[in-house]
Order: sequence, then structure tokens, then C-alpha cells
Amino acid sequence: MRREDCFELGFISKVHGYKGELFFIINEGIRIELNEMESLFIEINGQMIPFFIDACRETGNSAWIVKLHDVETEEKARQLVNCSIFLLLSMLPKKDKKKLEKFALNGYKVIDDVKGEIGSVAKVLEMPQQLILEIRFGSKEILIPANEEIIYKIDHKNKIIFLNSPEGLIDIYIGEKD
Repeated sequence: MRREDCFELGFISKVHGYKGELFFIINEGIRIELNEMESLFIEINGQMIPFFIDACRETGNSAWIVKLHDVETEEKARQLVNCSIFLLLSMLPKKDKKKLEKFALNGYKVIDDVKGEIGSVAKVLEMPQQLILEIRFGSKEILIPANEEIIYKIDHKNKIIFLNSPEGLIDIYIGEKD
């Protein structure tokens, strides 16, 4: 299983109880019903390992307590803490796939044709008319519309977004002139 074939949901933050339950934190902006999922993948030492979900319950907007098949003890569960959680993209219904793909850009490096590397995507904002990339540039924030006129290439393998922003747009946020 390749990481590129999966969507990163979040991570395992801690053990819950002593019977192998885990506390999952789902990435910001993602709404998914884990209780409708049969299985998922956990990245362990760079490998995508499949796990079946025995039971789960939501504890908040982005938190779940999950019991995985064959994880019966606190010791086994502790070995999974801080591991990332993934879903196989091909297993998602089309409507969910489109909805989740936009959040998969978090952490991608952003390179502008004129300014060069301008930071990385902190999050994708969902506005009524379009999606907006919130990019961190040092202590500053740059907002770029996520549309095909500006973003001309996304390299998922290397996690890079290439864009050709309108003249002066980035300058508004970083306060520089050419």
C-alpha cells in the first residue's frame, strides 16, 4: 500500500483505558463517520498497515475512541500512539473523496513563479464561492484562492503546489514590492 493512494485522517493521540482502546484525533476541517468505516490504515515505521475497526464512538468534533481488531492490551495500543491514520481513497464514496481531497493539501509547500517558495499550507478554508489556501510565511499569513487560474500544478508525491499568483497579491500580505 502506497501513502499516495491514501488520505491522511489524523493521528492516534493516546491510549484510552487498559483494553486496547485508542484516542483518535481527526485533522481540522474533516467530518467523517468512522463508525461507518470497516477498516483503516495506520502508518508504522513508514509502512501502511491495515486494521479493522471493532468499535468506535465520537467524543467531540474531531475526537474518537476506537477499538481496533487484535489490539487487546494497553501495551499493544501504546505502540500505536503518535502514528498517523489513513483511509484508502478508492474505498471512499465519490462525494466524500472530493470533500476530503481538498483538506489533503495541508502541509504542502507552496512555490510561486515570481516569489519562489512562499511557505506551506496551514489549512484550506471553505468559503461560499471558493476554497482559499491559508499559507504560513514565517509569522505572516497569505491567503490565495484555490482555483485553476492560479494553481497550475500539484505534485502530490513531493507535496508541492505550484502557482502563478496575480501581480501584487502576495505583496499585500508580506509587505514587499519587486
